[in-house]
Amino acid sequence: NPNFAPDEQVQVKACCRQAKHRNPNRKGRPRDQRDSHTELESARLLDHDEKVPEYWHANGAVNLRRLLRYVSITYLGAEGEIEPPLIIPESGYYHPDHEDVYQDIELYKKETGWELGSPVAALLMHQSFWITEDTKVINAEIKGLEDQGFNVAAIFAENPVKLREMIIAAKPDIIVEDRHGSTWEGEGKKTFLEEMDKPYLRPISMLAYTIQEWKDDPRGLAYRDVSHFITLQETKGTIEPTVVGGLISSIAGFRIHEPIYERIDHFARRASKWVQLQRKKNADKRVAIIYYSKDTGKDDLFRGSPTGAFMDGPESLVRFLPKMKQEGYKVEPLPKNAEDILQQAKDHGRNIGPWAQGELERVADLPGTVLVPLDQYQSWYNTKLNANLREAVEKKFGPPPGKFMTVTRNEKQYIVLPGIKLGNVILAPQPVRGEKEDAKLLHSRDVPPPHNYLCFYWWLQEVFKADAIMHWGTHGSLELLPGKEAGLTAEDWSDICTGTMPVINPWIMDNIGEATLSRRRSYAALVDHVPPPALAAMSAISLAAST
Repeated sequence: NPNFAPDEQVQVKACCRQAKHRNPNRKGRPRDQRDSHTELESARLLDHDEKVPEYWHANGAVNLRRLLRYVSITYLGAEGEIEPPLIIPESGYYHPDHEDVYQDIELYKKETGWELGSPVAALLMHQSFWITEDTKVINAEIKGLEDQGFNVAAIFAENPVKLREMIIAAKPDIIVEDRHGSTWEGEGKKTFLEEMDKPYLRPISMLAYTIQEWKDDPRGLAYRDVSHFITLQETKGTIEPTVVGGLISSIAGFRIHEPIYERIDHFARRASKWVQLQRKKNADKRVAIIYYSKDTGKDDLFRGSPTGAFMDGPESLVRFLPKMKQEGYKVEPLPKNAEDILQQAKDHGRNIGPWAQGELERVADLPGTVLVPLDQYQSWYNTKLNANLREAVEKKFGPPPGKFMTVTRNEKQYIVLPGIKLGNVILAPQPVRGEKEDAKLLHSRDVPPPHNYLCFYWWLQEVFKADAIMHWGTHGSLELLPGKEAGLTAEDWSDICTGTMPVINPWIMDNIGEATLSRRRSYAALVDHVPPPALAAMSAISLAAST
């Protein structure tokens, strides 16, 4: 019984009195003791049964079913066995194949068939999900992660200390956050997440939108869900904000959740790539470092971003690449200096405008240049894009391969992908957003990426097989492609281009606004760098005196 408002108490009293008048043998059994029952008590319309609140307080679907069975047998003459209330544990390891939860991780591993040596995902959930059996999305996530080779420990614990103990016992490779909020500060100099030092992933099962509302809203997520699942949790370091479920209805506060299986599969595949990045030997990892070039000529190479963003791209790379090699990455040959990088980029690592076809032909003939055959690109194009998306591309840029960065060899067409090959590391310019220099396209919400742009990211995933991609500096254009603001679908261009590749972007600390775009729209993990020091400009008098 809810807590009735004063005017509702009078109405409920009248209804109960009327029911009692019709059938004097009818019993009113309160599930709990509430102050709002006073009017009913004084009118002798309630008959207490001390067993009923025991079931109700124990909570959960199992106890609700046992309560109904108790009432049916005790008062309605039904046959069967009365079962006592089930005591709900405050913590446990959950798996959808087992009705009960486990307290011991070793028993849980044995009963759920963990594979020795497989990566472990610690999936954090609320106790209430299990109690109310609102686990359809959780179950689908567990299955999706298991399909990608994970051992999954779904954990709930209301006590934060107990929760940390259970996570540590599971020895996870990744932590998947499915609770509505989290606090990790705890005791000591480091937070628990810093101590664990594992990727912290944030799938989203929406509380404010139905799945259809999410699909229809160009923003993607409702403001409430952005606040609940992204804004608050980004401050804790979450990555991979992928929508995996939503409401199928929301009536009077009762929510029914439904998984989005395609998105769950996408999330699980991306999660497995983060584990692969941890486990693979550095010497075997393949990394693409993508730099932004504002124009299609030789100026503004390695600018760092459309607006500069205060990072010296070439000089920073000259310092970064030797560090990679020291850590065991195969980087060879190392550029001699920043000028060496710039010279290579000017020669064979830049976008070339359609007015300089002769220059493109020269670059296409160089040994390190990648030529993607039209039939290969056409295969990706037809399988990765649906008919509506293909129509949008062709409406703007024509049929594959388009007219930009293409050559013909022996009567076969190719898309040209320039770059600088350094062993298992490739430095490559991010393709421009159109077939000509047009600054308006950078932030266009309507124009899709051209064929060579799509081909570049698909080649990185399917042929180069990048274990990670880095956009060198704040920022590129991937996070600015048309699509939802947050909570991307499989039809949003940033999601299409990123695929399953982990994205790691160096990012200037004072650009928080666009950092949210990079995190939410290209699934990037950001590594901060400080702005350069500022000096006071000389006054006109000082300048005159110095001449």
